[in-house]
Amino acid sequence: HKPMTMATSTAAKKGVAGRIDYDSWEKRASNLSKELDEEDEQEKEAAASALGLDGKHARSQAEAEEKSKAEEMQKAKQRLEAYEKREQGVTETLSGLLGPVGDDDTTAEVEEKHQEIKYITRESIGAGKRVLTVADTKGPGKIVLTQDLSNLESRTATNTSLK
Repeated sequence: HKPMTMATSTAAKKGVAGRIDYDSWEKRASNLSKELDEEDEQEKEAAASALGLDGKHARSQAEAEEKSKAEEMQKAKQRLEAYEKREQGVTETLSGLLGPVGDDDTTAEVEEKHQEIKYITRESIGAGKRVLTVADTKGPGKIVLTQDLSNLESRTATNTSLK
């Protein structure tokens, strides 16, 4: 009888107590899988770019028209917002100059309010304001626009037929 010799293999000894290290194989497999997925994604992007499907170019004439309309609408919206901001900067709004007549007022108080006169002067308007809006004013009384307001700029042309 020949004595039994144990054959040793370098592959079998890798791991703990001669066992195969499954964790390292799992790690290798997941890394290779990620690499393949990334390569597939890059190939898809390259193919889409070569076909013009990457979103930079329109796929049809209708889509091209729609994109140009959307860009024009965005520009128009920005111009409108800038215009509204400028208009708000030059407009002064005065509201509630004459308070409403209350239900519990006596006839003497109502008569007194009918005689009430409110003057709007240049001091009533903020600096740089060129447009005056009188809003939400109800009740008896008078509102007088004084002569110093005649220096406000008018946005409309003067009607010569009214003079």
